[in-house]
Amino acid sequence: MAQTTGSPEDVIREWAKANTTGDVETWDRMVLDGFSYVHSAANLERKPEMLEAFRNGRRYSKWDAEDMTTRDFGGGAAVVTGIARLEVPREPPVVLNLRFTATLLDREGWKLAAFQSSRLPEGQ
Repeated sequence: MAQTTGSPEDVIREWAKANTTGDVETWDRMVLDGFSYVHSAANLERKPEMLEAFRNGRRYSKWDAEDMTTRDFGGGAAVVTGIARLEVPREPPVVLNLRFTATLLDREGWKLAAFQSSRLPEGQ
């Protein structure tokens, strides 16, 4: 398994960038094989489905993470909560303001095991 570097927050920032650039290699390296993503619309995607979507052109035009707080639970497990500002390149663009929870495990560096997001009320 390829090594990642940096803090859990650094990993989320790099993963978010891979979501905007379509960097499938980086995305794959940062995510564990059992990874699951519960989107703000409640749909569930697993790693193979998401990789296929990125290979087929999925991109976010913006994916910014802010106000992140990390709780290190020891034993190589951490949970990061924060706010994400996403933009989906559609006509018109879809802007998503989300609160997220990410679970990371230290496997030769921090890797994403799960990510869940919920939409913030308008104006937040």
